[in-house]
Amino acid sequence: VYSGTGAAQTQQRLKHDREVFEEEIRFQKQSLERTTSNTTEKKERELSEMEVKLREREAALDVISRSIKEKEGVLRQLKLEEEQGLRQSEAVKASLEKQLDNRSEQIGRNE
Repeated sequence: VYSGTGAAQTQQRLKHDREVFEEEIRFQKQSLERTTSNTTEKKERELSEMEVKLREREAALDVISRSIKEKEGVLRQLKLEEEQGLRQSEAVKASLEKQLDNRSEQIGRNE
């Protein structure tokens, strides 16, 4: 009878210990799930923020690229105008030199 009571107490203690361990395991599992969930949410937020920053930078690069292309177009136009102006200046210079030569010849004949 004495040994039966001891065995029952031991079995009761083992059952209690098992319940405590099972509760601890459940708690640890829940804690791990919360930590994992929080970490996942945090990483997803960080990724989302990075994507937003990337889109903002891409948009800024597009603006800069368009600006550069516009300025290149303006520069090409200015160069064309400069070349045209130089050709016109050369033509005017040649015309004036020819007029001067003609006047000099007239003056030489009149003398």
